[in-house]
Amino acid sequence: MKIKLIVASLIAVAALAGAYVLFSKPVAPAAIEAVAPAAKEFKIDAYKFYFSPDVIAVKQGDKVKITVNNADVPHGIKIPDLGLSGNETIEFTADKAGEFTWYCNVYCGEGHQKMQGRLIVE
Repeated sequence: MKIKLIVASLIAVAALAGAYVLFSKPVAPAAIEAVAPAAKEFKIDAYKFYFSPDVIAVKQGDKVKITVNNADVPHGIKIPDLGLSGNETIEFTADKAGEFTWYCNVYCGEGHQKMQGRLIVE
């Protein structure tokens, strides 16, 4: 009698396990998310009538974030050859090699025209 109970229990467990395998949905592997490379961040202090630093260098393909810290009056930054402009922050991918001049894009006084810096993309 005891053997019949053990055999019946094993058959029931096997039947439940088989039903689980047959009727459960397959579990997809966890999705792998691509992690974007972090942007190279630069903080540029803007004063009447200069930037500090006034030269930054990056590698072609780098993601770049430039934040302008206005130290005295409102300033901004534009890089005409790359079609970029912003008053506080600009973000872009440096996909073109070369040297590019940036300028203040907010009139800040008589020395405004001389206010510039250089972006070097290697």
